[in-house]
Amino acid sequence: MPTEAPDSVRDAPGTAPRAALGLARSRDRGALATVDGAGWPHASLVLYALDEAARPVMLLSDLAVHTKNLGATGRAALLVDGTGGATSALTGPRLTIAGTASPT
Repeated sequence: MPTEAPDSVRDAPGTAPRAALGLARSRDRGALATVDGAGWPHASLVLYALDEAARPVMLLSDLAVHTKNLGATGRAALLVDGTGGATSALTGPRLTIAGTASPT
């Protein structure tokens, strides 16, 4: 039976959430994935920071396709890549943060 997710990775128990938070805090860029009105995916490179609740914060242009997509559905995923220097990129650390974006 599914359980309710914690409000943030910071509130989740165990070492995996701590490792995920550490990875997210150690990076400043990621691939932002959104969905357009026709259901097509769109990904773009963005800079981000985490706020005090460990939520990603991004400064996005109103002219960008991803901003228009977020305005329509709000659904997004941010892929954080920590694989630099790994022997194989497929075995290095990475994190996908998925959720609903909202302007602040």
